[in-house]
Amino acid sequence: MLRTDGRWQKASTSARGRDCVQVRVDSRGVGIKVGDTKMSQALPFSFTHDEWRAFLEAVKAGEFDLIPSDADGPEFRAHHVASPSRD
Repeated sequence: MLRTDGRWQKASTSARGRDCVQVRVDSRGVGIKVGDTKMSQALPFSFTHDEWRAFLEAVKAGEFDLIPSDADGPEFRAHHVASPSRD
């Protein structure tokens, strides 16, 4: 559950709050902002609630898990989470 006071939220397992992804509800309460603590001066990414929900569901389903490959390093599964339509 995200905080509703607009403050950034980080994983409780992050290394003393550094080097991690942070999220918050935007100031109007209509979307989600995602930022990187190492790049605090960079603009955060913005997502609608539907896009954020689809992303979380995909993460829980393992769609972004690293899998072994024959290449030199791990690769991501070839799943794609479609964004909601913007009619």
